[in-house]
Parts: sequence; C-alpha cells; structure tokens
Amino acid sequence: MRRRKVIAVVVLVLGVLLLAGAMADHSFASPRNAECQSGLGQLGQIIDTTVAHDCGLVGALEAATGWLILLGVAALGAGVYLARAAYSRSASSSSDRTPPGGRSPSRTI
Repeated sequence: MRRRKVIAVVVLVLGVLLLAGAMADHSFASPRNAECQSGLGQLGQIIDTTVAHDCGLVGALEAATGWLILLGVAALGAGVYLARAAYSRSASSSSDRTPPGGRSPSRTI
C-alpha cells in the first residue's frame, strides 16, 4: 500500500514540475520569439546565420510549452487518480482487518 501512495505523490510532483517548467519556458521564450518574428529580427536573421539558428531554437522552445502543459496536466490527473485509488484501497482494507486474537468483536452479555 505504501508503494502506491509514494508513486501517486511522485506523479503529482512530476505534474507540478512540468507545469512550472512550462510557465518558466513561456516567460523566457515568448519575448525572444517575438523579437525573432519582428521585422528587425527577420533582418538580423538574414545578416547573421547564428541569429537565425538561435531564433530557430527559441521557436522550438516556445512550441515545447504546449507539450509541457499537456504532459503536466496528464500527470496531475494520473496522480490524483492514483492517490484516490491508493487511499480508498487502504481505507477499505483497514476496516476489513480482524483484531488481534483472530476473532471478530462480538457483544457478550
């Protein structure tokens, strides 16, 4: 049971990290991508090929933002599902246990 809970927590943390990475990626890559798409950026890409290469990398990084968001949301959903399954299973198995001594409690008069 403990292993399932640990896996659920790890998947939830992974989802949060992917979403945080997507936000950081977007805040970094979006302004640079806008510069590359501007008229001056297009002119700079014609003049210097390293600028064109860097703009291509920034464009790819900006495109990866959507995938990071998709994977983060999927990981959060899977983590919530796994956590609910693990905790509901542990709650039902703890109520089914017999007390020490092997007998079920009964009322004696």
